[in-house]
Amino acid sequence: MNPAAIRRRKAMRVLRVLVTGLVLALAFGYAFSQEELELGRGYLKIKGSGEVRKAPEIMKIKIIIESPNKDAEKAYQKALEKNGLAELRLKEIGIKPEKIKVDLQVNMRGVTTTILATTENLIEASKILKLATELEPNDVEVNYELKDREAAEREVLAKASEDCRTRAEMAAGKNGSVLGSLIFLDESPEFQSFDVSAAMIDQLLAVQIGFVTKSKKRPGEVAYQVDGVTVSNPLGGLGAVRGGYGAEYGQQAARLGPVITFQPDEIVLKKYVMAVYEVKPKK
Repeated sequence: MNPAAIRRRKAMRVLRVLVTGLVLALAFGYAFSQEELELGRGYLKIKGSGEVRKAPEIMKIKIIIESPNKDAEKAYQKALEKNGLAELRLKEIGIKPEKIKVDLQVNMRGVTTTILATTENLIEASKILKLATELEPNDVEVNYELKDREAAEREVLAKASEDCRTRAEMAAGKNGSVLGSLIFLDESPEFQSFDVSAAMIDQLLAVQIGFVTKSKKRPGEVAYQVDGVTVSNPLGGLGAVRGGYGAEYGQQAARLGPVITFQPDEIVLKKYVMAVYEVKPKK
């Protein structure tokens, strides 16, 4: 066989592998729920995963205040007053102006004020949370983030790819084959979770005791919502209050705003990948 024919045969073999990889990519593009391993003629499809754990570095506290539209002008004026108070107090706490964002939205129901403060200091965060109670918010959210999210995502992808390669080499070896080059790699969407150590509710309340919601129907009653769990009378013994409408509590239970007070020990980034490799028989 002449050299040109040999080159053509090799080129056709490579083309077949590439076409196989493309077909598999289309067929299994996001089918991460399918089988872990598939070995075909000239290819191997396998899944892998990676995980990275990082300590949270940035806290973003969002305060949302609703001003009902009984009187549009008064509602807007009230919102402006609260905005001014919030910005002043945040600066007094030590939050730099560029770390504060205030947004006003006027709609049919009234004026919605959203105040977003960013800090890397736990003491500052505690002061912001206490300020939030003075503003009588409808909702308070605390989000924990990383300074360099992209670097963490690259790290978790590298781990997932390495895991995939290791699994593929083992699978090929068991089948008496040699693993070749990577043809296709499909990533799952990024998955993030918070790894929270077991913390007692009373400890959380001791730190963030400013979060109270008083029932108008029951002036002496105080209720807290900690990490999605509503508790009443926390200082005299914790008792669960069911969310939503109830004959005893009326709509008040449904109006308790969700407040997240825990600080996660770690932010867990997870990624799953599906890879297609070329495989060759052992010589």
